[in-house]
Amino acid sequence: MDKKQMRSDEISRVEEERKLSHARGSFGLGLVRTKLKVTSESAITLAIVAMNLHYI
Repeated sequence: MDKKQMRSDEISRVEEERKLSHARGSFGLGLVRTKLKVTSESAITLAIVAMNLHYI
């Protein structure tokens, strides 16, 4: 990988981490306390849907 591609990948990662951090703080993703994998996935999906609706 060349330096340009590595830098581009790093910028993409930082942007995604910023979005996830915002979701955890504003939409309760840091508070997911479900025990089953399927219910955790459902709670995360609903939080992401709420986050997307917020931006509309």
